Amino acid sequence: MLSLSSYLNNALSPLKLSKEDKQKLLALDKAYFDIFTDYKQGYDVHTVHNMDEEFKKFIEARQRGTKYYPVLVIGENRFDEMGLLDRVNNLIYEFEHFNCFLSKYYIEILQDIKTYVISTTDVLNKHALFTEYRKQTPSLVNYELAKKCLRDHPYVDVKDNRTLDANKCAEELKKHIDELGYDWKVQIDDNMIPRVCVTTDGFVKVNKTASFSEVDIESLKAHEIEGHVGRRFYGKKTGLYLFLTGLRWRNTLDEGLAIWNSIHKCNPPKPNVYFNIALKTIIAYQLDKKDFCELFDMVRELSKDIPDEAIFKTLVRYKRELRYCKLPGGNGDDMSYFCGYQIIKKMTDKERDDVLKYNIGPDQIPELPKIKLFLKLNKFDSLK
Repeated sequence: MLSLSSYLNNALSPLKLSKEDKQKLLALDKAYFDIFTDYKQGYDVHTVHNMDEEFKKFIEARQRGTKYYPVLVIGENRFDEMGLLDRVNNLIYEFEHFNCFLSKYYIEILQDIKTYVISTTDVLNKHALFTEYRKQTPSLVNYELAKKCLRDHPYVDVKDNRTLDANKCAEELKKHIDELGYDWKVQIDDNMIPRVCVTTDGFVKVNKTASFSEVDIESLKAHEIEGHVGRRFYGKKTGLYLFLTGLRWRNTLDEGLAIWNSIHKCNPPKPNVYFNIALKTIIAYQLDKKDFCELFDMVRELSKDIPDEAIFKTLVRYKRELRYCKLPGGNGDDMSYFCGYQIIKKMTDKERDDVLKYNIGPDQIPELPKIKLFLKLNKFDSLK
């Protein structure tokens, strides 16, 4: 009969690494992060270089009573020059032959990167694979909830309240970062669509041309800093890059927590939070069912007060990776704001704290106790 200590050792063996295997994991984790970093740097689709020209053509066509489908000019991906596909395949092989509890999580993300890298070869291949990769769409339940949310929280025009510039916003965000003890920097950027974004390499970027209200900035502190920066900061503290970048579909909980913060940690909450997350979900649900012009008409019907340019830029966010806005589908990730919030709002404070400190997605929630135990047993977990 096994002794109690032998029984426990056997039970924990899939989670406990030898000294040599821990060193191997650290080496593979660094190789993963190098790939992830190069992928993000080479994945140049966030800037649309002809936004103003295409918007003008689109509006002129609408005024003539005709349809125009924007053709977006975005940066070229540089995956080939990095040998990214071979590196991804080699690392997937390494993790497949490494008996480690976390291997499956690395493989999931690497497979997603592989799919996207392959999909850049040509437009037809790109669309077929991209559509498969972005197959996630809001459920019918969340779609109906989003429509109700939109009716309950109509759009409010707040542009006149935005009297603060990017520099003031950056100053306030940096002050809040320092108060929380997060080692993230703030940078003004003149080459981005959103007003503010957070990167995995330690930066909060503020759009140089954006303007903000005082309520905006308070909301950004809760949403971007306490939400997005917080998750990356604590992920980094584990000592594994996997938890800095986040596990597969972590964006759903990332955005869900950030939205929860925006609504429940700000008094008053920023206007249009509910409206924006509901609208994004409705658009994501309809991406494969309506073309670009029909989506524009749908949004216009949902709210008469949103400026044409704001609708156009919102839709471009979904279509920019396809470039050709006539193609069906697109990047439906923006649905994660609403869908993630539906998950986060049902959690306890302790569960939300776990989401903050462990950069997981919805699929890994049931496995979080094992993830925590793995980190503790192998002395990775420095979280309190």
